[in-house]
Amino acid sequence: MTSIDNSIMLTNKQAKADAAAAKKAERETEKQRKAEAAAIKKTEKDAEKQAKAEAAAIKKTEKDAEKQAKAEVAAAKKAEKDAEKQAKAEAAAAKKAEKDAEEAKIAEFAQPLILTHPNSLTKYSFLITAVNASNMSSDTTTSVANLIKTSLDSKQCNEPWEGLLSDLLDVTNNPNKHGFDGTSVDGKEVYEYKPTKSKNIASAGGTINDDTIDKIEKCEQLITDGKQGWLVIGIVNTEAYTFDAIYKFPLEIYNEARRAYVLAIIEKNKSTTNTKQTRSTYAITVSNSKKLCLKYQKQFYVWTRE
Repeated sequence: MTSIDNSIMLTNKQAKADAAAAKKAERETEKQRKAEAAAIKKTEKDAEKQAKAEAAAIKKTEKDAEKQAKAEVAAAKKAEKDAEKQAKAEAAAAKKAEKDAEEAKIAEFAQPLILTHPNSLTKYSFLITAVNASNMSSDTTTSVANLIKTSLDSKQCNEPWEGLLSDLLDVTNNPNKHGFDGTSVDGKEVYEYKPTKSKNIASAGGTINDDTIDKIEKCEQLITDGKQGWLVIGIVNTEAYTFDAIYKFPLEIYNEARRAYVLAIIEKNKSTTNTKQTRSTYAITVSNSKKLCLKYQKQFYVWTRE
């Protein structure tokens, strides 16, 4: 083998070696590129996973914050309701304490009402029984019994009960529609009666119909004349046909309120364009009468069935 052949041979061998090295380098480069691409892809996936985790964390934080906010709103609302409930309970307790204190003060002015003729309480109780036991014919008995019941049960007819009050208090009864309902034997006391069939004693009472300044001044004149006026509220028992309670209040305690009421009605009727005028009907109740006695420091009298 010549030197030339030998040189060619070495050159070919080197070329092969270089080609192999180039191919290896190319493979290494491709491997490196793939590794870098994989690393980039992994980084992207990790970044995406991290972003999702962060988004999930943010969403959870937002949900937790919203839940916390709702819980705080609910707690605040509950606290507000509890505070309102507590305030109402305290207001009710204060009102009850105030009412109890007022009733205790009122009780200081309450005196027992002594009935002069207490046996008269049963005057009407056995009336229907007595009629039924009479010698009258059955038709007449029924008619008389029904007439008595109608009279005693009527809400418009108070004359029987007014007469019974006069009897119980030993007062001369006035059967007429005008003037006071009763007058004491010595003439120094006058009585206005308000029998009522109300079951609620506190709101039981009546009205002074067609009240006027002239009527009020007549009541005011009583004191000037050295007389005493009384307003008597009788609580009627419509089953036993008797009284369950009787209250006697000084008539003068109503004068101021009556005058204010009548004047207000007069002014109202002046300003109205209607031909129908408002009627003056001053309402009187047991509860309000007690408060007026407390206001004016006046004693009142009470009888109740035991």
